[in-house]
Amino acid sequence: MGEKSKRGVGEQETNPVTGISAGKPRVAIVYFSQTGNTEKVAGAIARGLERAGARVDLLKLEKTDPARLAEYDFLGLGAPVFYFKLPFNVAWFIRDLRGMEGKLAFGFLSEGGHAGDAFPQMQKMLSRKGVTLVDAFQCLGFDTYPPFVGTNRQLGHPDEGELAAAEAFGLGLLGRRERIRSGERGLVPVFERERGRFHRLSVLLTRPALFFVSPRKRINAGKCTECGICVKSCPTANIRLGPLPKFAWRCVYCYHCERVCPERAIECDWTTMKKRVDRQFAEEESF
Repeated sequence: MGEKSKRGVGEQETNPVTGISAGKPRVAIVYFSQTGNTEKVAGAIARGLERAGARVDLLKLEKTDPARLAEYDFLGLGAPVFYFKLPFNVAWFIRDLRGMEGKLAFGFLSEGGHAGDAFPQMQKMLSRKGVTLVDAFQCLGFDTYPPFVGTNRQLGHPDEGELAAAEAFGLGLLGRRERIRSGERGLVPVFERERGRFHRLSVLLTRPALFFVSPRKRINAGKCTECGICVKSCPTANIRLGPLPKFAWRCVYCYHCERVCPERAIECDWTTMKKRVDRQFAEEESF
């Protein structure tokens, strides 16, 4: 009876040869993806996990209730990197997890050049919820942040090789999970914050700071058709029509609304930011 109470939903006896549960552990892969980069990685990891014998549910973060995740045996959490850390809405999602004490999780990121503090932040936030991060995967993703549009930064990523690596990562996760559950705590990685420019930026670029340094969104009433595409695409339900788009306080400064507007009615002045991007490229090329 005591042994049964320790098993998660859907798990059965452990196979003595492979060390992996003979039943199919239930895995929730929760991901936030706007342009499809992180979604591709989530799908590849899911294929690897399914090959290893897991039952996988792929869940879009913005449509998932954090409270329902306690019923799963294993949690995956994926996101792009915003401002050298987790997107604000992903951090809010982790904050709202409930009943997860003792659970194990894995993380994955897509990033346009540097993951910054995203994994240390994820590990720390999950630890506060009693969740252990057992492994992590990251790869490049085509950078669609407006100042980089036209530079083709990381165009074509994630590529076939990166997605194959993501599937291989997924294939090995159940075995790693079982070993850690069996007491091999030395397998648990420790993600340290890197001291330097990217760490400083991740600390400085808070939501209040971004409010002041980021371009304001201006609605061109002559172009706006009130189609509502910006409302539907906003990851935090921060936009409403009244009749023109109006923005509330839960903006994560992704500017996805600007990118998806078919009439280019959401206008932002990126002149200053583009100059900063040009300086960054110059610095990167000098190394």
